[in-house]
Amino acid sequence: MARGGWWAVWAVVVVLSLLLASPVLADDDEDEIPMNFARVRVTATMACSLYATSEECYECVPQLLAQFSPAANASEVWLQLDSEYPIHFKANDGNQTHMFFSHHFGEQGTYALNISTAENGQWTYALDRLEKPYPSWAPVVVMLAIITALFALYGAWKAFWYFHRRNYTRLEDREETEGKPRKNRIISIDAFRGLSLTVMLFVNYGGGDYFYFAHAVWNGLTVADLVFPWFIFLMGTSLPISLKSRASMSKLSLFLKTLQRSVELFVIGLFLNNGYDVAHWRIPGVLQRFGVTFFVVAMIVIYVPKLRFTQIPTDSFERSWSQELVCDILPYMLEYIIVLLITTVFLVVTFALDVPHCGRGYLGPGGIGNNGEYADCTGGAAGYLDKLLLTENHVCNLTR
Repeated sequence: MARGGWWAVWAVVVVLSLLLASPVLADDDEDEIPMNFARVRVTATMACSLYATSEECYECVPQLLAQFSPAANASEVWLQLDSEYPIHFKANDGNQTHMFFSHHFGEQGTYALNISTAENGQWTYALDRLEKPYPSWAPVVVMLAIITALFALYGAWKAFWYFHRRNYTRLEDREETEGKPRKNRIISIDAFRGLSLTVMLFVNYGGGDYFYFAHAVWNGLTVADLVFPWFIFLMGTSLPISLKSRASMSKLSLFLKTLQRSVELFVIGLFLNNGYDVAHWRIPGVLQRFGVTFFVVAMIVIYVPKLRFTQIPTDSFERSWSQELVCDILPYMLEYIIVLLITTVFLVVTFALDVPHCGRGYLGPGGIGNNGEYADCTGGAAGYLDKLLLTENHVCNLTR
């Protein structure tokens, strides 16, 4: 990359860091509502209990928010509620539920919720906004606008520099510079890798407290959840290209080099998670999965032969439309078959294994999800096998 290109990259990184860190670096105020929350004053004119569940938690058991007893002067309470997703409320008198309602609160807004009875005896509610919510998306929009402007400026500078060199550089100097051998790179892969690294840094360092830069608890998909599959995709795409550039090496040398790198990734992952606590090493961690996946894919690329079809012309101009469709697929049919077999085994184990007390095919979070019917079934068959083979001391346990 040219020198000016590096300045553009650093400018983007600095601006992104400042914008995303700004909510974190702001002065703390005890009365200020945290990001991703709203403040709600709830009042009730009768004795009742208020329950709620977030839409993010699929079919979860409603959790008690507050109990009201006007006779005991307990008719008002202030709550701090999630503003990321709609919240579903229900109110009951201890014997039966009288009212259901839902609302999506604005971030850092203040609301007043009043529960009362109408003249006909039915329960009703009134929800008013006391303070306007803060538009949390505004800094992100500004950030994207600045990035777009920086890239536009960089493109204009590149175009200017290109025409400047073309018009004012001596021909022999230009030929000498342009004649230097360049290392072949696939720019799309490099750009995608850079984007993935940038998002990964924001995710790992809090993402400015924006909820879409945090992992979904279980259901749903955020920007943070895309980082791992992006890197897996990049690894699978880059691996055949990398091995092709080492065609002069023997298969044994490639195997040993692949094994070394896989073991390094696995061991680094163990120590990055909790290397100080060997008794609770998290074995199926992120880098560990990278190491295992890298090794399996590399073995397939190195040792599975490519099929040759002499009836398909090598010149694209001589191929029929049907041959053009399959010319990039048929040589790798054995690899496709192996990948499909691995996927089939995974799906059969996931949906056919009868997990004790959980049945077959459960993929949920356990706990209060699915109305509490699968409280100890987190992860279904995958979670069961992890604990069975690795024991609970060596799998992810957020409560430890």
